[in-house]
Amino acid sequence: MLLLAEGPRVSAVRGGTTMRVIRDGERIALEGETGDLVSLVPLGGDAEGVRTDGLRYALRDETLRFARARGVSNEIVERPAAVGLTRGALLVVTSRRRGI
Repeated sequence: MLLLAEGPRVSAVRGGTTMRVIRDGERIALEGETGDLVSLVPLGGDAEGVRTDGLRYALRDETLRFARARGVSNEIVERPAAVGLTRGALLVVTSRRRGI
């Protein structure tokens, strides 16, 4: 996981799950629909200045601590949805919610 935090751009898709790594100063639009689940996992240390739009539990310039579960199981409630951070690295996991 530490290599993902510092290495090349990485994106993976399997079934209804998409995983991307974002780093210092990046902001991305989230793929997915209303009701899909989003988890934000800090990689290699704390993720600072995390900001989300369109998620049930909004983050506004928050710090997500490494090895803590605070950023898991959020939900897209509005389109477009997005996530960004000022410092650190985040694994962004979007999963389709079945049956919605």
